[in-house]
Amino acid sequence: MSAHKDAGTLEVRVVGENMLRIELLGCKVDVTVCCRSARRRRAAICLQRGLLEVRTPPGWSLRRAAELLEGNVAWLEQQMRSGAVFVPSKEARTVEGKRFFAGAELPLYGTRARLRFGAHTASVERTGDGWWISLPCAADWPDAEIEPLLVRLLKREAERTFARLMVAWRPSDLPADLEIPFTLSNAKSRWGSCTRSGKIRLSWYLVFFHERLIEYVVAHEYAHLTHFDHSSRFWALLKKRMPDMEERRARLKVLGRMPLPFGA
Repeated sequence: MSAHKDAGTLEVRVVGENMLRIELLGCKVDVTVCCRSARRRRAAICLQRGLLEVRTPPGWSLRRAAELLEGNVAWLEQQMRSGAVFVPSKEARTVEGKRFFAGAELPLYGTRARLRFGAHTASVERTGDGWWISLPCAADWPDAEIEPLLVRLLKREAERTFARLMVAWRPSDLPADLEIPFTLSNAKSRWGSCTRSGKIRLSWYLVFFHERLIEYVVAHEYAHLTHFDHSSRFWALLKKRMPDMEERRARLKVLGRMPLPFGA
């Protein structure tokens, strides 16, 4: 996708399930596409703390978001020339022969996190200029030694996020004193499972996907506590609890056919 305007040429391409990357004035900048409110009727390009975001009404595709960006090239150029948009270092994009290097972009929650080394402790955090993954090792370590540190950190991050969503999406009709334990799994395509005794397992690989898709898996497994099958009653219950579940399910199916970035 490209747009030719007086302000210059804008290239837009898809780099994630809710992420576009624009190239303008010789710079590459990631743009998050999200729906923050089901009541929103018009899309808008927002700029906050140096990060670009397209906020859309429900049901908008990435192509429509790209067309909105293409129609606002002059404004985008003005923001980039003024320094209002954070532009990642060109040098940090690739290092020959390495997957994990300082500034490398890794998938996280449907967007991108940048990697940095030499931290006191391993951490995942969101700052004013986006997500960061920090590791307590040197950038010149071999990828084979860095990857286990990443996996261990992201499993911890997944567990924290899943625990929060298990509380947020817990059905109100469950007894308050009923414990619903969950554990992480290493499943690469079966994102969630539920036993007849009520134990839920969630694949840690979901941490790569947008939180809305993790919510779908959590709600799906909770529905199995009522209907331990995929009958019409099961889908009706899930639809009642999550009206846009078909959209989320379809997006998860698409992502499930793609290779996992690492840790597999």
